[in-house]
Amino acid sequence: MFEKHDSPARESRGEVLDDASLHEVMTEWPRVIASVREEMDRGTDPAHASVRSLAERWMELVRVFTGGDPALESWLRAMHQQEPDGAARHGVDPKLFRYLGKAISGLDGPE
Repeated sequence: MFEKHDSPARESRGEVLDDASLHEVMTEWPRVIASVREEMDRGTDPAHASVRSLAERWMELVRVFTGGDPALESWLRAMHQQEPDGAARHGVDPKLFRYLGKAISGLDGPE
């Protein structure tokens, strides 16, 4: 799931994921996933500040992993939706995605 992927758009902009960035994502993402799951299992509202903070960190990691390439972000999202078993191996199942999606959609809204 977290293999190094470089899109042609990123390469043309010179934004190839370096080893330090990949390491950051590989070590941090499992922690964020576990924390989101804990909040979800507790029944914490996705709009709660603690979940919003995790959603912000999730999005930061997505930006690091994709270099901010919207096409690669879309590909990553589609891959997880189309292959839920692969994502589930990393602790990200459809229920967690829906929960996180609610938190992410509320990031631009009132706190």
